[in-house]
Amino acid sequence: MSILPSGLHLGPIAFDDSGWVGLLLAFIVFLFVTKRMFIRRGGDGEKLTDVLLVMAAVWVLTPRLLSFVYAPVESFSHPILTLVGGQVPFGQWWGTAIALGYGFWQQRKHQFELRVAGDVVARAFVLGFAVYSLCYAVAGAPTNLPWAVTHGEQSYHPLNLYQAAVALGIFALRRSGAWSLLLFGAGMLLLSLLQVHPYTLFGLAMLQWLWLLLALVGLFVLIGLADQKVEKAA
Repeated sequence: MSILPSGLHLGPIAFDDSGWVGLLLAFIVFLFVTKRMFIRRGGDGEKLTDVLLVMAAVWVLTPRLLSFVYAPVESFSHPILTLVGGQVPFGQWWGTAIALGYGFWQQRKHQFELRVAGDVVARAFVLGFAVYSLCYAVAGAPTNLPWAVTHGEQSYHPLNLYQAAVALGIFALRRSGAWSLLLFGAGMLLLSLLQVHPYTLFGLAMLQWLWLLLALVGLFVLIGLADQKVEKAA
């Protein structure tokens, strides 16, 4: 739910949804923290954040630009609306694939140390998510707890505040990126139990699968790092 008053528009574009504001602020914080931490670890923070910025732009713009190919008449009739919210089937997947391909190419070009870059990006992502959560209200299951938020005639868990608190706590622990992903994914998965999920796949909602995937990525990275330490010790 948006925390901005409804009715804010600039021409055909609505500005009464705080979700895009939260995403923008979160991404700015993400880039700033990534740059600072990567420089502190001896890397080129400027180049890394430039790559991440281009990857984000590719991911966002690809499905919108593909709309001009998929439905040219409608898209060229309303170009601004298409660039703001245009989508095509599997467009986001194409954007993800192209963005990742660009990222891998730039990594080979600039020779970023993957372990350090991944560690920094993971921790900055957790902090960025906390910023987003503070900007966009997410109602959980109905509750009568004193800190519940009221929407209409019903009171709900302020799920976004729980998520922000967990993410900020994980970032404050100053653990590695792998630990941060593991704790973040597990924490978000547990908090998702306070939500109502009308659509599930094999018992979990798509967002829950994402949280589980992040936790597993963190776990597998930790296992891989532990194996490397054992091999070096041997």
